[in-house]
This record gives sequence, C-alpha cells and structure tokens, in this order.
Amino acid sequence: MRALIIEESEARRVLLEKMLAPHCAVESARNAKEGLRKFIVSYQSADPFAIVCTADALSGMGGNDLVKQIRRLEKYWPDEKVSPRTVFCVFRDRAGEDRVALEFLGDQFTFHNATQFNKVGLLSAIGFSRGVWSSFRTLSARAAASARGQAEVRWWQ
Repeated sequence: MRALIIEESEARRVLLEKMLAPHCAVESARNAKEGLRKFIVSYQSADPFAIVCTADALSGMGGNDLVKQIRRLEKYWPDEKVSPRTVFCVFRDRAGEDRVALEFLGDQFTFHNATQFNKVGLLSAIGFSRGVWSSFRTLSARAAASARGQAEVRWWQ
C-alpha cells in the first residue's frame, strides 16, 4: 500500500510519516495542490493508494474539492490503471478531539466513517480500507466472471 500525506505542519507530517512508514510506502506534500501533483505521478502504481491529509492542509481546497479533482482526473485514465484509493482526513470534532474520516473513492460507492486519530485508529482505518478494497475486488471479479459465463451461454444458445 502507498500513502500520500498532505500536511502543512512539519512536525505533524513527520509524526504521520513515522506512524505509517513501517506499514506502507509514504510520500508527503505540504498542501493540496502539491499533493494532487504527487498523486498524479504515483497513482499509476498497482498498489492500493491512501491519501492522508488534515483539514488545515486543505486551505483553499477543501477535502471535498480534492476528492472532486481526483475523480475528474480518473475519467481520463484507462480502467486498468485505476487502483483502489482512500482519502483519510484528520479533523477536529465538536468536542475538540482529532478524528480520522475515511472516504472510499470507488466508482460504485462512497463510504464515510470516523475514528479517533491516534496510531491505532489510523492503522485500523487503513486496515479496514484494505479489507474493503480486497472484498470489493473479489466481488467485482466474481461478477465479471459470472457475466462472462452468462454471455457465453447466451452466445451458444
């Protein structure tokens, strides 16, 4: 798995890198525009891709706008180049606690969830997203195989 961290604060970016480095390949960017450029360059890999960002780092471009930009770019890539990707956004809830929200950017669905922002919470969210993506790929492969089988049966009849 690959992770792109978008964070203005050097200290927080280093903290996130240290949390994620043992578990996945990590890149970092200081703002959303730089993150989008790095996303385009590294998105062509076959690995599942995660973007970890903070609400503060997305000034001028909110998390929703970043997601919209990514989806706009995907339209121009061939289907086989589009790999699983998840956006994790760190934000402060009403009680003042940091939380991690995750959004799966699939063609079929978008899912929101939030968990506490700490090492266990972030790694659990990433593990959860990997499980969802592997299940999604398995179901997609089964559906495609089933559709091919039905098409072949119809063709022979």
